[in-house]
Amino acid sequence: MSITVKYVGLLAVHAKKAEEAIEFYGKTLKDLFNVLSEKQDAVFHEELISNSGELKITVLVNSDAATLETVLKDGDYLVFLQSVYGG
Repeated sequence: MSITVKYVGLLAVHAKKAEEAIEFYGKTLKDLFNVLSEKQDAVFHEELISNSGELKITVLVNSDAATLETVLKDGDYLVFLQSVYGG
């Protein structure tokens, strides 16, 4: 299946691109993260998932909030948003 991923903020810096089309043969968002982790450096992976295996970012799939168990479909548009802290 073909999906599009948009990276926002520092995630775009770590991914070295703002958006990419990906041919993906997995099923869930977790499967996609495993594929992306193989393509990117360790810092990128650390920005996505905690050591305990939980999402560290907000992921939208076709504008809806997603979890690692979200099933992806051909043509999905994902947005990866990093949380921003400060005051």
